[in-house]
Amino acid sequence: MSRLRPRQPILAISRHPSTVKRLNLSWGVQPFLVPGWKDTDAMLEGSKRMPKKLGLASAGDRIVIIAGVPISIRGTTNLIKVEVVE
Repeated sequence: MSRLRPRQPILAISRHPSTVKRLNLSWGVQPFLVPGWKDTDAMLEGSKRMPKKLGLASAGDRIVIIAGVPISIRGTTNLIKVEVVE
């Protein structure tokens, strides 16, 4: 995503410190280290709340979530979802 250089901010959320360090080198990416979520639903809800909490989105804004499911396995980016911030 970052190589497309979108005008919108890119938030990257990971529970792996090494991933967060690598993402710091990507253009326009703001990485955040978070504790692991117990399941996919918790990850999606947390991902919807974080942009508003950081002041990067308002209620009614659309966000795109790109993730891997199941969440405990690396390298499984297979989910893309458009959500509305509440």
